Amino acid sequence: MEAKFKQLLSDISAEYERFGDTQYKQDWNNFEPATDDQIAALEKAIGIDLPEELKTFLKLNTVRHGFTGNFGAMTAEDIKREWEMMKKLVDDGTFDGWVERRDGGNWNSGQIKKEWWSTDWIPFAVDGCGNLFCVDTAPGPNGKVGQIMNMENQDGQGPYATEWDSLENFLSAHLQYMREGRVMKWGEDLEVDRYSPSNPEFAA
Repeated sequence: MEAKFKQLLSDISAEYERFGDTQYKQDWNNFEPATDDQIAALEKAIGIDLPEELKTFLKLNTVRHGFTGNFGAMTAEDIKREWEMMKKLVDDGTFDGWVERRDGGNWNSGQIKKEWWSTDWIPFAVDGCGNLFCVDTAPGPNGKVGQIMNMENQDGQGPYATEWDSLENFLSAHLQYMREGRVMKWGEDLEVDRYSPSNPEFAA
């Protein structure tokens, strides 16, 4: 698994280079990989053993990236802080009744369990509006452990299943979007967007 993730991250960095994206090298966009002690502290704080994929990613990754929708990768400390904030909202009753009031078909596929927020969801990427990509450690009856789910906190849209059934597939898709030219580019700024049409000018 470590070799696969190393190769994926190396290939993704090569795509940033191909696009002339200088942001990923900036100090504000980089951080140290997670240590064993940081991983252990995170697991103790959230009461969950991290899935091996997420653990491997955190111990190898040093870049915020810019995943589809402009989501940035989180550090172990970022994850702990975000998870604790969401748990506090659950404990305070903030989300009580939201499933019944705001059900827009979010749970129809049965991939994620019918909750507004679950402490079994471990965030690993966040956008500027507080929306999250999470690794799901306790899916619904039609889901898979380790699948990626999306929590749209903005405008109270809630949780959604995604097409990625693993973190490896999520990263592979990010790489493929860049290779297909599914990006928007302004000067040296790059935004990857899976909904953008493939642009032959940017395709590998």
